[in-house]
Amino acid sequence: MSLRSPTGGVDGLSCSVDGVHDAPCIRLTGSLDHSTVGHFREVASRHLRHATTPVRVDLSRLHDIDSAGVAALVNVSLTAKRYNIEVVLVSPTPIVRRVMAYTELDNLLDVE
Repeated sequence: MSLRSPTGGVDGLSCSVDGVHDAPCIRLTGSLDHSTVGHFREVASRHLRHATTPVRVDLSRLHDIDSAGVAALVNVSLTAKRYNIEVVLVSPTPIVRRVMAYTELDNLLDVE
């Protein structure tokens, strides 16, 4: 069963979650930066605690990411490992993919 859980957002970033009970997918829209990472971490943390399958983070609508955003993706992945859950980054936009390549995040985390 796929459910949708609107989680709202903060100025600059909105998060929504599909597949709340079976295969969570956190969809990010906007910018993942120093002013929005707290909201992302809160949403991810809430869903990681209850996940039983890999958690996907959809980056297809993310138009900007800074070093704080990169750090947040790494921290969320490390938190997931404590729960024995995998985080998979999905469909990064070209700009996000360039930042991931530059920071070698694409070698550290699973990216589809």
